[in-house]
Amino acid sequence: MKDKNVKKTIVFTMLSMALAAAPAMAGHKRLKSADGTKVSIDCSSQKCTAKEKAPGKKWAVVKTTPPGTEEYESLISEYEAKGYK
Repeated sequence: MKDKNVKKTIVFTMLSMALAAAPAMAGHKRLKSADGTKVSIDCSSQKCTAKEKAPGKKWAVVKTTPPGTEEYESLISEYEAKGYK
């Protein structure tokens, strides 16, 4: 019985450490400027990307950053400062 609890504790500890080391998944947000240009900010556990689409054009990646909540929030702040809502 004691060995079983020790194994569970070890597995739980290893799982907790693995999850703590992983970067946070931030999310997805779309913004639009006054001239109709759209920006899509998408962050996953692998990277954050910002894509822009001007009216009548195709989506194009304009910026790629490492993953994480800080990068996601900084991309949103950057585009809001440019007038995107």
